[in-house]
Amino acid sequence: MSKNILIPVDGSEHSLKALDFVTDIAARDSDSLYLVHVVPEHIMPQGLKQWAAVEHVNAPTGWIYGQAIADYILDSAADRAAVHGVSPVTKVTESGDAAKQIVEAANRHHADLIVMGTRGMGDLEGLFMGSVAHKVNQMAKCTVVTIR
Repeated sequence: MSKNILIPVDGSEHSLKALDFVTDIAARDSDSLYLVHVVPEHIMPQGLKQWAAVEHVNAPTGWIYGQAIADYILDSAADRAAVHGVSPVTKVTESGDAAKQIVEAANRHHADLIVMGTRGMGDLEGLFMGSVAHKVNQMAKCTVVTIR
């Protein structure tokens, strides 16, 4: 079946459902499972910005905050995959537009399959709303499976 499977995870119920679905396949037929989390560029809340200013933090605090969240989400997903017998996994953090970064990560890691959660929007609504799953489905070179 698929040698390299990529699964975007964001900690939502939808992405966890997709992860549970894919771990059964990955445990039997996969060479590699890539967990990808995309940090939006505008993720830092106002309170953290104020803290960084008061504490004179010179590092890009939005990135630090986003990376901390990404690490937590990816570690939790990796633990969940391990419970289902999939280990080791490769954890990847990207930043920017979610759909674009998911597709680029799939290309870089030579993914044969992307499995991702969806909020259940239909094709027409997804097109107008610009859903990440819809965009990935349109842009990816490999097979994309969406889980409701």
